[in-house]
Amino acid sequence: MIVDKIGVHRTHCCILHGCKYGDKDCPVVNAEILQEYLCEDCSDNFFDLDEEDPNVDMNIIKRKFIKKNRKLKINNIEKEQ
Repeated sequence: MIVDKIGVHRTHCCILHGCKYGDKDCPVVNAEILQEYLCEDCSDNFFDLDEEDPNVDMNIIKRKFIKKNRKLKINNIEKEQ
């Protein structure tokens, strides 16, 4: 992944809804970087969760990122052994 393109993925792609560009090596989808904010699909799906606290929606994204990131690290460790 070219470093210049990471920012584009960070602002447009989603760990839940995928890469906007269809890249298999998307750093957001592969839990290498955390997306900056909700994608359009997330905004539509989570809009009514808690209108008083917009951060609640990003908390869902962050939990998914952490879970997927841990799983990928465990899988990589197992492959190395």
